[in-house]
Amino acid sequence: MSDPFTAQNLFSALQRAIVQRLTAGLGEWYNLPEGLVVIAEDKADVETEILLRTSKPGICLFLILSAIKRGEADKQRDVTVQISGFENVTLNRGSTGTRVALVDLLAATDGLLDGWEPAMDGITLGFTPLQYEDHIPVALGQKEDPVVERGSYFSTSVFLAVVK
Repeated sequence: MSDPFTAQNLFSALQRAIVQRLTAGLGEWYNLPEGLVVIAEDKADVETEILLRTSKPGICLFLILSAIKRGEADKQRDVTVQISGFENVTLNRGSTGTRVALVDLLAATDGLLDGWEPAMDGITLGFTPLQYEDHIPVALGQKEDPVVERGSYFSTSVFLAVVK
């Protein structure tokens, strides 16, 4: 169980809100297994997690806040959200996989997040609506590694309040 949203856990609340949004939205369109979307910082060994999840069911999405920078205004923080998808095409599109191509899953992800104002349990978090910025170029695995990677970058910003 996660902590309730407070000013002290603003950025982890953003991550959990995105996972909630993707899990609910993608679940409406596709029959996907639970735990498909993973917060990278919650895992000690991301490479092992990717290997496990692309072994069965063959696909996963990882979420990371790849940059938190000072914004133009005082107390403003600009955040880059990265969604990276990994697919073992042979397993994922086989009888035991999801049969949902990574490119389609990421297109749906882009549609769910672009323009969405982060909220959790009906409470807006104070971030500006996410804006699609760019894609992560496709990276193909080596001969021994059949995993394909691709993804998207989004931006948002928030003003920090001083908590005493």
